[in-house]
Amino acid sequence: MRPSVVFTNVVNPCSHISRRGEFQPTRVKRGATIGAATILCGIIIGGYAFVGAGAVVTGDVPDHALVLGVPAAVKGWVCDCGQRLSDSSLSCSPCKAVLEKIGEGVRRRDESSPA
Repeated sequence: MRPSVVFTNVVNPCSHISRRGEFQPTRVKRGATIGAATILCGIIIGGYAFVGAGAVVTGDVPDHALVLGVPAAVKGWVCDCGQRLSDSSLSCSPCKAVLEKIGEGVRRRDESSPA
């Protein structure tokens, strides 16, 4: 059995008012994992991000972010392979990938970029 995810489609739902013209898209990028969570409309879940069970996502989630809680907040980083990374090294022991901080997020270090 897989956990279910709730995706909302309007910002201000009201059962007796039709809001079909206000539907907003939600994007889930490649490799993202979502536990039993609620995702508000208009959100982007970044590539290889991990949304923990029970989280309520109210804002965009950066690539490789681990988000938990209500409202969801970045609590760490995950590799493409799903392994939680140490904040100090951002390197993955199982698959040997190395990520690097960029702004508020992280990305996988390109082998051609300088270390």
